[in-house]
Amino acid sequence: MTKAQIKARISSFFAVVATEAERIRQVANGAWDQITEAHETAAVRAFLVQQGAGVDYMNRRLPQFLSKDGRVVKFAGVFLHGTPKVRGWTKNKAGKKKLNGECELADLQTVFVYLDSGNTIRQMRCVLFQAKNQPGATQVIGNEDATQRSLYDDCDGFTYVNDTVGAGGEDRRLPKGSSRKRALQYLFVEPRPVITIPSPSSEGKRADYGDHMYRFLGNKTGLKADSRKSQWGKLMWELMEKMADKLYTDELPKGSGIKKLLKAFNNFESHDTWCIDSGHAEDGYGLQLVIVWDGEIPPEEPQVNELPKVPVTVKVVRTEAKKKVAGKIEVVGHAEKNEPTEDEMLATMEEAETEVVQRT
Repeated sequence: MTKAQIKARISSFFAVVATEAERIRQVANGAWDQITEAHETAAVRAFLVQQGAGVDYMNRRLPQFLSKDGRVVKFAGVFLHGTPKVRGWTKNKAGKKKLNGECELADLQTVFVYLDSGNTIRQMRCVLFQAKNQPGATQVIGNEDATQRSLYDDCDGFTYVNDTVGAGGEDRRLPKGSSRKRALQYLFVEPRPVITIPSPSSEGKRADYGDHMYRFLGNKTGLKADSRKSQWGKLMWELMEKMADKLYTDELPKGSGIKKLLKAFNNFESHDTWCIDSGHAEDGYGLQLVIVWDGEIPPEEPQVNELPKVPVTVKVVRTEAKKKVAGKIEVVGHAEKNEPTEDEMLATMEEAETEVVQRT
């Protein structure tokens, strides 16, 4: 299957999502109805791991309508202890950093992965959320959370403070412009329906969680992170891999990384295994996975290395000349062999070298 065919195949899934828009909105909003936790971290954990609510609620009501034409859709949640602490920064025209205060990088990372039949990721998009109880009356994010607001709204990048993900002191850049809106967002767990607002908080358009999930499934939000070559892709992969390394489960030993994290949920048609929970924590980190497995896209094939087309070198000339002298040049399957004298060898060598160079 060509790249263009794979791209068209993935796009056809987004067309399926469009036909189920209203159902997706209703189910995703309803997924929060059974969650009663008051604190935002506890609410995020409940959304990811509580039976009958959140991820489990969506798993029981949406995949059967989206798993069409050889695809299987599954939602999964992971809640971990600890969270990356960072210090945001901006740079002036001279390139000098102005440091922000210390805060959490995110409360929830949402990840859309589209897998081929060999479980290779063909598309990945991600959103980082700062979770809050409710929007402020005069400011969406109040002054009590000014450091976190500045990180998402203003900062050019951040420096890791602790070693939860990167080593303390390592810098990462954040997306800008329209890409930032797709990547960095706020999640308000009270009142209902739950509200999402993209960065910057003062300008972002409010949407209920149901609309966010519809847009996330349909490739209308979430920033592309297929490759580690982009700054955002590098950040998303290291977050998932480092956070997954902290897990202990029967299926997922510590240090296994993102591939084993996906493997923990890879019985996609079964929704019995849909979460990994490290237990209650005041500073936990949530990871929500939306997995689409496509049995019609063949496993990725290894690339075949082809020799580059380059001019014949002196070494090649010598080699072919020696073949001619030895009488081993083949012409349409015919080989001629003889034993030349020394004078014949030297004369034929010069003739053969000239002949090969002229052909190039």
